[in-house]
Amino acid sequence: MSKTQDRLESASKAVTAACRSLVRQVQEIIAQRNRDENEVVDYAKLSGHEFKVREMEQQVEILQLENNLAQARQRLGEMRKLSYLEE
Repeated sequence: MSKTQDRLESASKAVTAACRSLVRQVQEIIAQRNRDENEVVDYAKLSGHEFKVREMEQQVEILQLENNLAQARQRLGEMRKLSYLEE
């Protein structure tokens, strides 16, 4: 093989190895986040302030999810409206 072909194959192997490494790292981050989210909290052991903070954080998360859902529904409605106009 030519030197250019050898260098190209070496570069291809390096890119493949780097991609595999990146995928492994992302999978580890996702797994860690899932472990953190699934952590069971004993709310009875929290102080009044900690409990209220967690309650408010949960309410904020719910509002964000509801907002995202409303936006997604609006986009879907616009998409359907456009598809009806095209027919």
